[in-house]
Amino acid sequence: NTGSFIELSLEPQALLSEVVVTGTKTNRRIMDVPTRMELITPAQIEASPAQSADDYLKSVSGIAISRPAGIYSSKTIVSLRGMGGEQGRTLVLKDGIPYNKTDGGSVNWNFFNPDNVDRVEVLKGAGSSIYGGNAMGGVINFFSKKPAKPLQGSVSQSYGTFNTLQTKADLKGRNGSFFWGLDGIYRKGDGYITATVDDFDSLYSIPSFVDEYLVNANIGYFINPNHSIEIGGGYSDDKRGTGTSYFKDYEIAAPEGAFNSHNTLAMHAIYKGVLNNGNQINVSAYNRKEDYVNIRESLKGSNLERYDVTSVREDMGIFGTYSHKLGAHNIIAGLDVKNGAVDGADKYITSSDEVINRGAMLNMGLFIQDEFAIGKTGLSILASLRYDNAKFSDGEFLVLNPTNTTSFLEDFAGPIEDASWNAFSPKLSFQYLQEGSFRVFAAFSRGFRPPVLEDMCRTGRISGGMKIANPNLNPEFIDNFELGADLMLIKNLQLAASGFYAIGSDYLQYISTGDSIRLNNKWRPIKRMENIGKVEIKGFEIDAKYRIGQAFDINAAYTFASATVKEFVVNDPETDDDLTGYKLSYNPENVFHSGITWRNKFVNVFAGINYKDKQYTDDLNTEEDALKAFYTVDMKVWRTFFNYLEVAVQVHNLTDNNYIDSNSIIAPGRMIVGELKFKF
Repeated sequence: NTGSFIELSLEPQALLSEVVVTGTKTNRRIMDVPTRMELITPAQIEASPAQSADDYLKSVSGIAISRPAGIYSSKTIVSLRGMGGEQGRTLVLKDGIPYNKTDGGSVNWNFFNPDNVDRVEVLKGAGSSIYGGNAMGGVINFFSKKPAKPLQGSVSQSYGTFNTLQTKADLKGRNGSFFWGLDGIYRKGDGYITATVDDFDSLYSIPSFVDEYLVNANIGYFINPNHSIEIGGGYSDDKRGTGTSYFKDYEIAAPEGAFNSHNTLAMHAIYKGVLNNGNQINVSAYNRKEDYVNIRESLKGSNLERYDVTSVREDMGIFGTYSHKLGAHNIIAGLDVKNGAVDGADKYITSSDEVINRGAMLNMGLFIQDEFAIGKTGLSILASLRYDNAKFSDGEFLVLNPTNTTSFLEDFAGPIEDASWNAFSPKLSFQYLQEGSFRVFAAFSRGFRPPVLEDMCRTGRISGGMKIANPNLNPEFIDNFELGADLMLIKNLQLAASGFYAIGSDYLQYISTGDSIRLNNKWRPIKRMENIGKVEIKGFEIDAKYRIGQAFDINAAYTFASATVKEFVVNDPETDDDLTGYKLSYNPENVFHSGITWRNKFVNVFAGINYKDKQYTDDLNTEEDALKAFYTVDMKVWRTFFNYLEVAVQVHNLTDNNYIDSNSIIAPGRMIVGELKFKF
């Protein structure tokens, strides 16, 4: 019939005409953005056997994910295009709000409710020209679901391996001009032994555990069809065990065993407006405060040493954009103001020592961008430029009530000098689009990662020695060159390829100061973070998506990304190694994903395979310490009954591969999760 014919004829166009905002901060079709953008759609999200929001990213080329203990991981790293094991080089947003912390650049991925994700947009390549810091490798933007009915949402209950119990809810509504949302997670699990054979201790190794909850809420109002305001916030309290307990022999030890915890309160406000002339204004403000605790316990002979690392981290900001249509030109300008602060301490429980570090960084950035098409030739150009200025202040390092444990730090105590830095981030890209057939684009962009407060104001022990704070650090920079092409010649088949070459400068690395200190009866080097290196990154990505009728969706994504130290400054040849020519650690050169979804009237099935290449764990690329390549197979089987009850079974690591994706942490092996979800 006619309705059927229209639906089928529009199907290929729907795949090519998805609208995204992350690439330019304006609404644009993916094919109109002259850079590499990826969209994870609601259909892909529904089919994904995801236990956490970062699981949705497995299908995107260019992304490397490290969550070594699955949902029992307290730290997850997601990086783009050869950025290595450093989350701070990839910017993560939620509804446009940045979630990278100023203190260390990391992201608490457990703060994202996977059931409240509508879609994910991924901008590949340096995005600092409009987003500022942390966007060296690209930008990942999660978008929350929006209500369309007076009441809609879902409530689910799941149970799985390791006695893992999880309750999730996502409730929303819209009545006229008023809308609201409420979502949350409660998760608890016994965990498993994460220690490797070499680190396992029959007396003190215990299963890791998880005990967490998360609640988000928002309310909003449409002043009129063109203007809306929204306020919201979230609170989470998560605790994850690190796999050791000394409590049975030492009462001063933590009763639950050592653990990491994040207690986070986040708030935001968003205004969106369209003026009578079609120009747009967006203003967002946010505040996020995190109380972090890391219980650290170790045996020194037969004596227990315990100290608790505590940090109060606060990030806040306000940013606005204004877009103006001027003939063929779409001009957008923006201003950002962000402030981050840390008040941290190492509080010794087995002695009187307390070591305190404090600092703050204020960043102001402004940008302008112009995008325009050249008549009806199919040619388009995008140019943008951003300037950032940051000031470090209120730095302080203190040692209180020292004993022999921390007395060596007293020489470094006192106020830390103020400092500042600047960054310019340009971008220029060109594209030719033959509608419905193909497109090609070329782009240059510069990105940067700001120095983190951890390096600027914290002095203390590190592996193999000690580090001292350095407030005079500059950002890391990267100059990225990219060529890309998309083919759309066959109905329902999309082929995309990108090649990229990047030179990173002022890369940060610990180097010796030339001084030493005696620790545990051994002379150890004193090191400091410095901007001393250049890195060369080269690679390519290939993506394929194919839809067969309404039943099958097939996708494949392959990435090659090689990151090598190109130049390295050696201050002390007796202590520091020349890293020139070595690979960046925690950077798999080859990553592959392939998945197939089969939807039918009986049962829906998804199956996917993920491959991750070998990873070096140290700067000198020691082969015996390298992590071996591995693969996993994930599945999801689900069916909806009566249009509101969904029954699903997820299987992670179906083949039960025994692999390690981070030092000293064994992956959980096969995990099976059954879920009942009530949708309305």
